[in-house]
Amino acid sequence: MAANLIGIVPCFESPTQNPSVTAGCALATFIYYNLVGIQANGFRYAASFAGPVWWLAPMMVPIEIISQMARPVSLTIRLYANMFAGEEVIMAFLA
Repeated sequence: MAANLIGIVPCFESPTQNPSVTAGCALATFIYYNLVGIQANGFRYAASFAGPVWWLAPMMVPIEIISQMARPVSLTIRLYANMFAGEEVIMAFLA
């Protein structure tokens, strides 16, 4: 959070203004919550992808895998867009 405040200082921009930084944060978060899920539930964590009832598993597993893979992309875009919009609003007020 403190690094993002650098963008308030004229002639500086926040590190999350670069999409590769937000992608790194998103991947770190993705790896962390999956590791915590495995630590808490063991490898039964993967069984949570199958859904609440066994007969939905053939449909739920592909949906859950796509959902899991889309999360880092979504986190990257959201953080980047929020920081970009914040910078633009600050520049609009300062102009």
